Amino acid sequence: MTVASDLALAPDVLWAIGRAKFSLESLFVDGQEWSMAPTALGAAGAAAIVGGAAFSSLKRLELPFMGLGAEGVSGLMDLQGLEALDVTRARIGPAGLDPLFAHERLREVNLFGNDLGDAGAARIAKSPALARWSFLHLGGNDLGLEGVQALADSPYAKNLRTLNLVSNGRLRDRAIDVLLASTNLHDARIWVRNGFLARKKVPITIERKLEKKRTKK
Repeated sequence: MTVASDLALAPDVLWAIGRAKFSLESLFVDGQEWSMAPTALGAAGAAAIVGGAAFSSLKRLELPFMGLGAEGVSGLMDLQGLEALDVTRARIGPAGLDPLFAHERLREVNLFGNDLGDAGAARIAKSPALARWSFLHLGGNDLGLEGVQALADSPYAKNLRTLNLVSNGRLRDRAIDVLLASTNLHDARIWVRNGFLARKKVPITIERKLEKKRTKK
């Protein structure tokens, strides 16, 4: 089910959907469709989802730009069957990651724009929960070399198949070299800046290729 943000502003709308006589496996509520500002769903909205019988079988939940906050995201962890979660710009911060780590069925996690920084990346790298995740989106979190190094060195990162780090403006060539050299991330497709990092004998990013062409001219 996809719900437009103008219908989902009030938690009571979600309560009403939750009482419906059907069972959903996927729910997408787009908070950016009508406004660039995050739509405030908050803890009350999360409680409405968790408390709805129609949502009890959810496996995929996408709530980008819905203003959940750390409390709201924590509440969603009561959905025991959840396997994929998108909480883009919920702004949970590093401390808000712990409830995600405790959920044993999560496999895909989109944490774009959650003010995590290097501290958040390091927190994820140290968590055994990372070993259960195959998809991790950490774009827009102001990651730099320190955060990237923590992920690259994490023994729990070996099962990642996609690591998305776009829109982290502090990622320079040194950080990219660290990612490419990591044996823990050997099986992961890694996205940075505006391209996919391919592992070749002389690995270079799209931006480096463009710079090389400009230099030859």
